[in-house]
Amino acid sequence: MLKNKDICPCGSDLNYDNCCGKYIEKQFIPQTAEDLMRSRYTAYTKTNIDYIKKTMIGPALKSFDYQKSKQWAKNSLWIKLEVINHKLNKKDNNTAFVEFKAFYLINNLPQILNEISEFKKINGQWFYYSGKQ
Repeated sequence: MLKNKDICPCGSDLNYDNCCGKYIEKQFIPQTAEDLMRSRYTAYTKTNIDYIKKTMIGPALKSFDYQKSKQWAKNSLWIKLEVINHKLNKKDNNTAFVEFKAFYLINNLPQILNEISEFKKINGQWFYYSGKQ
């Protein structure tokens, strides 16, 4: 029987090692933009900002502040992730969009990050490209 701490934070109800852990810890490559987005959320819950950075390109990477992201991740109590929608661009299978809500607390105040994230696939690997809140 799985203990709560073994369940992946991404909301899949799978064991962390068989879910986002295989991407974050074991260097497997997420096969979909949704898998990457879930693993990035999980990396934030574990304050693994190196993983966050290595899974970004384009505008997201240009505006990325490592220390600010680390502080935000560290100071947040992550509650849950809800994936609302995941779709491939019909004209370009190397672009996908994932809409999600991340629920968390900062200073015991509830917060919700609602974003539509754009992902790009380059040489068989998905990257976070940009997001609109």
